[in-house]
Amino acid sequence: MNAAFAIVLALFGVTQLWTEPGHVAVFPDSTPGPGASRAVRLYAARGERESFQICIRPGKKGLEEVEVRAPGLDESIGPPEVHRVGFLRLGGSLDVDGVLWPDPLLTPAPFEAPPNETQAVWLTYAVPESASPGLHYGKVAVASKKGRTWAFDVTIEVFDFVLPETPTLQAVFPLCRRAVRDVYGIDDTDLEAWKPIYGAFAGYRLALGLWDGGDLVKIQTSGEVDATALKEHLAYIVSTAHLSAAPLGPGPEGLTVFPRPLPGAVQDPLQCYLGAMGDYLEECGRLERACFQPMSISERRRWPEARAACERVRRADGRIRRILVGGMHPFLERYTDIWAVPLRFTDPLAIARLEAGLSVAAKAPYRAIDIVASSSGGPSDLSPFASAPEDAYDGALVTYWVSDAEPSRKAPQWLQIALAERVRTNRIRVGWQTGLESDEVRVRTSYEGESFSIADVSWEHHPAHAPYERSWSEGRFKRDKAFTAIRLEFLKSTSGGPVGISEVELGKPPVPDSVGKIEPVEVWLSTREGDFPSLAAGGQPMESRLLPWVCWACRARGFTHDALNRWPGAWVNAAKEQPPIWTATEGEMDAFLFYPGSASAIPSIRAELLRDGIEDFEYLSAVSDALESGVISDPSTGRYCARLVYSPERSRANMDELSRRVIEGRVAMGRALTDLARE
Repeated sequence: MNAAFAIVLALFGVTQLWTEPGHVAVFPDSTPGPGASRAVRLYAARGERESFQICIRPGKKGLEEVEVRAPGLDESIGPPEVHRVGFLRLGGSLDVDGVLWPDPLLTPAPFEAPPNETQAVWLTYAVPESASPGLHYGKVAVASKKGRTWAFDVTIEVFDFVLPETPTLQAVFPLCRRAVRDVYGIDDTDLEAWKPIYGAFAGYRLALGLWDGGDLVKIQTSGEVDATALKEHLAYIVSTAHLSAAPLGPGPEGLTVFPRPLPGAVQDPLQCYLGAMGDYLEECGRLERACFQPMSISERRRWPEARAACERVRRADGRIRRILVGGMHPFLERYTDIWAVPLRFTDPLAIARLEAGLSVAAKAPYRAIDIVASSSGGPSDLSPFASAPEDAYDGALVTYWVSDAEPSRKAPQWLQIALAERVRTNRIRVGWQTGLESDEVRVRTSYEGESFSIADVSWEHHPAHAPYERSWSEGRFKRDKAFTAIRLEFLKSTSGGPVGISEVELGKPPVPDSVGKIEPVEVWLSTREGDFPSLAAGGQPMESRLLPWVCWACRARGFTHDALNRWPGAWVNAAKEQPPIWTATEGEMDAFLFYPGSASAIPSIRAELLRDGIEDFEYLSAVSDALESGVISDPSTGRYCARLVYSPERSRANMDELSRRVIEGRVAMGRALTDLARE
């Protein structure tokens, strides 16, 4: 149905109804696209949940008391959950209009459908593990007050593949207990009052950080610790949702709530706490999932403190995995068990090294005795930590120096390296942080390390050809050059702003054999505002589902996000009213995946699609295992679980291509696993 025909139907008062997949954003002005239909076909494994949308666009008279009637498909697949799609006002306020974005999933009470405005209804089917593989048929009806009814055909193809009860991908979100207390007025330790809250998150395959430093754990000045309440709450969560991880810390400043042992004390209170929780989790078979974040590592000046914090956790209870969230650096790689790397600073090669028990740094072939720079920038969006001049010559994959100012001919930015011995070479290589290149570089060298002269160097620049790959430039001296110090002066930056260098090579790359061995580190990803894919409201819906696919591509075994329900203060009263339109400021768009419902939290479309992506990860894992063992050999199936690096681009063409890959790949993998089960 084309747009012109849809307008004609609307003018004549004809109500239009059609279906859309979950990853399509439906707005008030949305109309049926080409091929729109009242029939839908879903695909799901046993133990999986799958959703679609019914779109209702009344004519000029509107519809009253609209409701969806959705019985079960058959004896094995029951009725779907039904939600009305609400809207979040982006970039607006209570007094200023903004863009309406479909996101909150409201309770399914009968509603009014205004004239010439599209309203979407979200339906989610839960396919039980006992469902028989094959096709399941059913119908859904939309009815209005005047007795008009529209029917929809629903087909679900069930794959002969059971999702594991405990998710393979570890997804950790801190539960903002303060926001829950503010909205619902419940006591922090009242388990019965919290059960509906926990129940709202149970079906989304997320691991909740339950403790935020409050009353769930009581720490006495004497060093004694009472974690009885936390155990009770955690026991309920374990019984209702199979947690992929068991985060035990109270957040980024994890150790600040645990005072250092008093002089003469026998035991660290941290040891009391972790020992008690470790024993409890061991009893219920979840010890290998336990993790604790000692502190944040965003500030470079606090890295020695982070090392000490990680060591304190190890000494307190070596069974509990330590997790660091932030940019990778060799200074900290030997002090953690899990490293949650910011998505924008993903480096697949560095991840592979850490998982293999290898350092991210190698020894430079020529030892430096002093490295200085005109300025050093960060922390900022350009860097996960404040840079230092030595980051440009340390043989590390993940470090780089960035200037604090934009270079110019009148005020060049520069980097100077003094060496322990004289170097002779005919070329140098500069690895850039992509986007921070300089296209005008002047080289000065010093034979004895005191006086510098300009060297005749010709440059050849090589752009990055793949996402997260770095660009680089090769400079060739007119003739062999001997020097004990070299100074690179940047007269201009290619894109404006500072200059960033990942590594300087003086004729020879870092020595591969010098890569040190460390204990293997499990790598996760961490997300924040501005990343791609994003969990923030206002992004393309498919981004939420794509995040687990990016984890797969990067060999990341989990991910963290710093907010699940950090609700704006204005929502305290809105929760009671359940408005169809919610408002949040620009800085709050990635602070929540759930909304405060009248009795408990209600999901967003982003939460639904993220769960879909976490379930997709099981397909990727199962097919990859089958390919490695040789029981699946079809290359057309294998290409879907290839660990490709996804382009961090939000163009319509790129998102359409990624959407096709996810949807087609999941069906192809599900059918391959079904064929394997039959064989």
